[in-house]
Amino acid sequence: MERKRAYSLDIIRTSTNIMMRRNICHMKKNAMAKLVLWCSGCFVFAYMLLSSKIVQNMKSSAILITSREQLEEIKIVEDQTLEKYVKSVHREIIHIRRKQSATQEPNFVPENKSSPNLLTLFSSWHESEEKNIVHNNTIRNWLLLKPDVTLLAFTNDSNTSVVCRNHGFHVMPVRVAHAGDVPVLKYMYLDAMAKFNSQFYAFANSDILFTDGLINTLKYIILSSNASKIPTLIVGQRTNVNVTNTKQLSTWQNITVMARTNGELFPAFGEDYFVATPSFPWKDIKDVIIGRKGYDNYLVAYSRRNKISVIDATKTILAVHQTTSAGNFESSKHTDKEHNKQLLHEAMKNIKYESGYTTCAEYYTEIRGNITVLNKRTSFPKYC
Repeated sequence: MERKRAYSLDIIRTSTNIMMRRNICHMKKNAMAKLVLWCSGCFVFAYMLLSSKIVQNMKSSAILITSREQLEEIKIVEDQTLEKYVKSVHREIIHIRRKQSATQEPNFVPENKSSPNLLTLFSSWHESEEKNIVHNNTIRNWLLLKPDVTLLAFTNDSNTSVVCRNHGFHVMPVRVAHAGDVPVLKYMYLDAMAKFNSQFYAFANSDILFTDGLINTLKYIILSSNASKIPTLIVGQRTNVNVTNTKQLSTWQNITVMARTNGELFPAFGEDYFVATPSFPWKDIKDVIIGRKGYDNYLVAYSRRNKISVIDATKTILAVHQTTSAGNFESSKHTDKEHNKQLLHEAMKNIKYESGYTTCAEYYTEIRGNITVLNKRTSFPKYC
């Protein structure tokens, strides 16, 4: 990491002697710094000057162009050199923003609520043509959970923010991201808890649909256990469904029927939602990112190792995964798919991911008759 950053700073410093008089139609947006430069007929100098001031305002030690006098020795450069400069500035901004955010407490004004609601449910996603339908389905589905559930989207994308707000979601910025711009899970929990007053807080992948089983299960757990007073983590397996008709998703009943007739339960190693009580020790969790391998099993394994109650709610919380052409193993297709496992290996050396399967949870829920029941698991698979 330090090598890459040193290379970035080197590119920036050497670029102080370079300028190219040409038009720039579109410079990349950097979500972390909220830097967008759209111009017609502007000089490279304009971008250099603007990026220099932004980085300097972030208390960077980088030496950047700050005046035209520094550009007396001008050489014409190729597009590739300019592109390297732009990417280097972006990397430096992300590095500084990440370093600052990780050490700062969130400065969010909490909602004025005399009593907590049941759940704050949140997610984060990047817009893509293929996923737009999926995300729209998720938004409409999650709206059915109100008013018991407060809905929250974490994003630095202005278009996503507008869409979510227009549908009644709260929106908060992604404060800390790794591997480029992928959110770090624990900071989303910490920020959500700083803003909203709830009995539970949950992250779910943005392609997961729920029914009233989520609400009913959490209400039962609150009434039948001391989960509200102790650290508790609730997880479960998902059901994969190839969604071809969005009308099938209009009601909880339709979703339930579709899952029973066309769905396939995913293996116990996959966990796509994590419901936690406010006392869950998120500050002690490693900086794992969402959507990449290993973070789900790590959370469950960590909880079990630290005597935190873990509940497998597979039998009472229907979590439908909307399967697209990307398939059911998307986390394995990213170029940085091993990010979490590398981070955890460096921090913990050996970690037994199998002990973080849903089947290793100490408790599980089920339906008896029409009643939700919480049971203590009496036997465990050998891999636990």
